[in-house]
Amino acid sequence: MARVVKPLTGKQIQSSKPQVKQYQLSDGKGLFLLIKPTGAKLWRLNVI
Repeated sequence: MARVVKPLTGKQIQSSKPQVKQYQLSDGKGLFLLIKPTGAKLWRLNVI
């Protein structure tokens, strides 16, 4: 069974708000957006 992958939308990225702990939004293919408590948004690529 194939895994369904949904890319992040611009609306998801813009509406992400900082929280007490950092968190991430993933696109399911190794690219994710790290949202820090300071409000910084950093793109990361998980290469295995």
